[in-house]
Amino acid sequence: MAEAVNLPALGIRVAVEGFLAGLTGLPVPEAWRTNCAAICLSGLWPEEGEGKEALGEAAGEEQILKLREYTAGLPVEWGIELGQLDPRRAAEAAGTAGILTWRGGPLEAYLAVGRPGSLPDFLRNWAQVEDKARAYAEAGAGVRREVRGLKGTALVPPGLAVALALAEAALAYERGVRTVRVAYTPCGYLLQDVAAAAALRRLAPPGLSVEVTFLLWPGGSLAGPEGATTAGLWTAVTAALAGAERAEVAAVEGISSNSEAVAVLLAEAALLARLAGDQRASVQAAAREEEELIVAEAEAILGRIRELGQGKWGEGIAAALSEGSLDVPLAASGVCRGQALAARDAWGAVRFLDPGRLPFPPEVKEFHRRRLAERAQSEGRVPGVSLVIDDIYALNKGALVGRPE
Repeated sequence: MAEAVNLPALGIRVAVEGFLAGLTGLPVPEAWRTNCAAICLSGLWPEEGEGKEALGEAAGEEQILKLREYTAGLPVEWGIELGQLDPRRAAEAAGTAGILTWRGGPLEAYLAVGRPGSLPDFLRNWAQVEDKARAYAEAGAGVRREVRGLKGTALVPPGLAVALALAEAALAYERGVRTVRVAYTPCGYLLQDVAAAAALRRLAPPGLSVEVTFLLWPGGSLAGPEGATTAGLWTAVTAALAGAERAEVAAVEGISSNSEAVAVLLAEAALLARLAGDQRASVQAAAREEEELIVAEAEAILGRIRELGQGKWGEGIAAALSEGSLDVPLAASGVCRGQALAARDAWGAVRFLDPGRLPFPPEVKEFHRRRLAERAQSEGRVPGVSLVIDDIYALNKGALVGRPE
């Protein structure tokens, strides 16, 4: 008799403007209780000033107690995106309020909002967050640290996305955190996304327990009002096939926003995940070639970081960003070389149009070149930046690949 397949727990991301705004006094939607397993709050504390004041002074003990009482009204796993400029206040308040899933990390924050020379500041601030997470765990109230390495919707091949996330996980592990969730944003090509989850588990540092969360596929920009629903359902199916522990299937403004529509989406996502679960083994077998490619790429990047840092991950990341052996497409000016570029091949897989100085073996570079050359030839053009531009806008036209009209 076939063994039962574990399905991803479904979650929602809720954008909140300011401390407790949109929360206090609003009823928790009853319809969410059946299928919603987790709620992650973003924007709960505005990032103003340098964040040096104690969190109790910034938020107020009474407000934190109200938040604790409110979140207790829905017995799901509550989490928070800690922010980017200085996560320390938010981490302290979240822990006091009983919110123990903390999302974010220094590499993600630096690549999103950093400036040249500011990486040590991000590393130092987030090290204090990791220390706090370790202290909670030692006290018996384990914080669930969730890292993703990169925030954004630019085309990023999964090998690089996996390396970024695992580099950030290694920073947490270096500070004594022993259980980390790795959040992965699907690229939309099913075999690559399934393979990425397997690669994340294979490459996790020895002794680090890794769980995989699939974030909402950024295909929500698909044309038409059904785009958000499409993105959520696709994320649920992909996460189920990948064997991910969690899947974030909706992003809403405020806890009561479209609560009934979200409830319907949760129910549909749960059903599709069950239907997809029985096909997991066959899809994972079909994704094996992509998995080996992703592992080879991520291992090359992580190996170079370790080499440069001589065992110290923060120093290795800084050196790798400087020399280009760690790079991201379309990054903010000055935080890395920004030489890497990606586009989709004819099947929709994300490939490197230009790997820049990423330390890939020649055969890996040749594979990417060949796949994009095949697509360009079929479309009657040369493989160049036009592929990147067309693919960025393709989702608005309801497609993965930006083919000429």
